Amino acid sequence: MQFDVDKEVYIPINRDNNCVICLENCINNKEYSISHSKLINSECNCKYKIHKSCFDKWLKNRPIEEINCLICSSKAKPILTCNQQCYELTRKMNNNKIIICISKTFIIIVLMIFILFILNILESWNNNYN
Repeated sequence: MQFDVDKEVYIPINRDNNCVICLENCINNKEYSISHSKLINSECNCKYKIHKSCFDKWLKNRPIEEINCLICSSKAKPILTCNQQCYELTRKMNNNKIIICISKTFIIIVLMIFILFILNILESWNNNYN
């Protein structure tokens, strides 16, 4: 079978039950599609279903930072678990920023320990002379 490159190919999907990411209704006879409104809050009125696992993979590997409706591309925000929120925060931060932040924190802690050590020595000298 050959496809004409200039023509668009439409894949008929049943939006009532099929996941709009993988186009399947059920994964391994276990995971059924759920309403997108349980996973993202969007500005549109589109109605479709997604597998939680498909959505998680898409969310983790998406090429751009912003989230859009998977049907009409209107603005949307994901409904994230605590672990997913932590992942998103570290994903948005540049690795260099994380390293710099950790380095600065480490330097501050070392300086505080050094100051406490010096103060302890000064206090012991003061006690010896009194």
